[in-house]
Amino acid sequence: MISRRKFLKTGIAGTCTFCTGYIPFASTIMASNRSASERYEEVEFPVTEAMYYKQLPDIRVECELCPRACKVADLERGYCGVRENRDGKYYTLVHSRVCALNVDPIEKKPLFHYMPGTRAYSLATAGCNIECKFC
Repeated sequence: MISRRKFLKTGIAGTCTFCTGYIPFASTIMASNRSASERYEEVEFPVTEAMYYKQLPDIRVECELCPRACKVADLERGYCGVRENRDGKYYTLVHSRVCALNVDPIEKKPLFHYMPGTRAYSLATAGCNIECKFC
């Protein structure tokens, strides 16, 4: 008998592998024969250097990913909370950490005028740079 959690992880892993070649949860799927305490250890992901930033004087960086253009000091994070300055280099903390994968109608996207009636593949990670009143 397979648990619901293992079924969902295996399904997500298959989808990610098919689309990106990356296998998420690989260590937790393969570790199912370990003891319960070993099985739920946090998996350490490598921190990856971010794209779209420029280095500033005094070990600061300016993020160029969104319109906020955060200027981040050493050992600080930008507004989104998922990119961090470490000794003048900007690192992403969510690379390869997918929260949601969906196939949505194109009308839900900002590209809704492009090829109406088609589907778009959505990938989401943690972090947000918007300040919604309802959130």
